[in-house]
Amino acid sequence: MMNASDFKFAPNILVLIATDGNSETLSMAASIRKAGLSCVCFSNFHTMAEHWRALNPAIAIVDAPIADEFFRCRKEDESFCDLPVIEFVQPDAESRTKAFAAGAMDCIVKPVISEELLGCLRTHLASRSALSHA
Repeated sequence: MMNASDFKFAPNILVLIATDGNSETLSMAASIRKAGLSCVCFSNFHTMAEHWRALNPAIAIVDAPIADEFFRCRKEDESFCDLPVIEFVQPDAESRTKAFAAGAMDCIVKPVISEELLGCLRTHLASRSALSHA
């Protein structure tokens, strides 16, 4: 199990989760918090969009319908480009292909496996940290 020491490079990072608010969301949020990260959950895109700039998250994890709205807004508002997005997708290749084509930096297949989610976060946050210090 990953813990806070796995995320030393970014001790105050915030992860946004935007999904339809199902029980899987609560499980993901609990895993993220148990690993020592902060996490805020939103049940729709509009609420997330209202608050994300003030929260200054390091990364967002979004469900496909919310991701569709997010990527559409990215085309109209460049400030959305600063937020890296991991998209939850169905296990078919078409869903992953669509997510990457829209602009997702990575995909997590449903049902979500906590270790995979935390590993994905660790990798992308470490990479982003390394780029900002280059």
